[in-house]
Amino acid sequence: GIFLMARATETINIFQGNVVAQTRADLIADGSAAFGLSYDNSLDEGKVALMSSLLLASNTDFGNPLSMQIDYSLLPKKQVRVRITSKRDFWFSQPGQASFFQISKEAISKIISP
Repeated sequence: GIFLMARATETINIFQGNVVAQTRADLIADGSAAFGLSYDNSLDEGKVALMSSLLLASNTDFGNPLSMQIDYSLLPKKQVRVRITSKRDFWFSQPGQASFFQISKEAISKIISP
């Protein structure tokens, strides 16, 4: 019974890591696209970089560090692509097994002109 509970709990840990990484990627992509929008309906690289850094810093859990990559080549197409990688510890690591796992999630926000 204890072994089954440990496996179920670890599955919840992995699922929670996926949800957190995807939510952060969505938040950063949407917030950066909204803040980076210029008056001429284009995305400003400096504003996108600033807001994405601020959002990453304010949403980081120090127990589970996040790293971020932004694809700036999509800005002329009015898109912000963000990849978030989260490093999380296994709650029940076994000897000889890695003590952490990584999750990468991606989000793309596209500005649609009316």
